[in-house]
Amino acid sequence: MSSFDLELLKSFRKNTEWFDNNYQSLKKYDGQFIAIDRENVIDSDNDYRSLVNRIKKLYDKSLYVTLVTSRGTVSPAK
Repeated sequence: MSSFDLELLKSFRKNTEWFDNNYQSLKKYDGQFIAIDRENVIDSDNDYRSLVNRIKKLYDKSLYVTLVTSRGTVSPAK
């Protein structure tokens, strides 16, 4: 595994943990996809493709994207 892959996994883990620890305050995004980078919501959208297309233009790296629901989370993202 490359150092890039390790950094990506570490970042994903940190953002996943941050999401889990801050879920209550993120419920305001219920029904929306959110993009998280460095333990911050950087963008959100009701449409997954729109969000991913927008963040791909702005960021030259993979970001944690997840759907916020009142029933929990579904992570379709990279």
